[in-house]
Amino acid sequence: MTTETAGLMPPAHLRARVTGVEDEAMFQFFGHRIASEIQALFDNNRLPFGTPGQTIVDFGCGCARVLRHVIPQKPQARYYGVDVDAQAIEWCRNNLADRAEFAVTERLPPLPFDDATVDVVYGVSVFSHIPEGDQQTWLAEFSRILTPGGILLLSVNGATVARMATKPVREKLEQDGIAYVRDGGISGLPDWYQMCFHTRHHIERSWPTAGLRLETYTECAVMMCQDAVLLRKTGEHLEGVR
Repeated sequence: MTTETAGLMPPAHLRARVTGVEDEAMFQFFGHRIASEIQALFDNNRLPFGTPGQTIVDFGCGCARVLRHVIPQKPQARYYGVDVDAQAIEWCRNNLADRAEFAVTERLPPLPFDDATVDVVYGVSVFSHIPEGDQQTWLAEFSRILTPGGILLLSVNGATVARMATKPVREKLEQDGIAYVRDGGISGLPDWYQMCFHTRHHIERSWPTAGLRLETYTECAVMMCQDAVLLRKTGEHLEGVR
């Protein structure tokens, strides 16, 4: 993918699904910013991102808002984008297939990857929209596909975003540590794709598993408001993931 390819603009309705507005400048601004934020999180934790030979999956890539900016900066890695939005994936295949592969996914796993074949998975504002049961199922799937030592980076609606929620939602969040609420959803996306808030304590308690351990939790690290959760697949580190 070239910088010219990264400049191709998806149609307005696809931009609105991932940014909330149709504005082209906002779409480009946030895509570039998030790509830079992801790189900074890896750099701050002294982890490689986009190195030659790495396999990187953008989970919930939409119309490649972020991936279109990641690839030109790190062209030697192998990139995949997956999403439940078939229209967005079709656009990506038609316009961005020169450097990345794209696949439509279902609400729940599996992903089209063999066991222990992916070095990095990142998902921007996906776990901020799906139910807790789905989240746990996807965490297990990420553990399956990641190589030993592989990295999982997910953004969530933490304390900063929760301050803007209604009082009943904040009370549920305080009581349960997680609040999945129906806020009307997003036009063009499935009915179960709503809004979800997390507390840091809930994530630290419930996300680490026998296959994944929590590395860092960084507040307001993505899109200037979402918290970033970085986990590592347990096991011996492979070359390039240290």
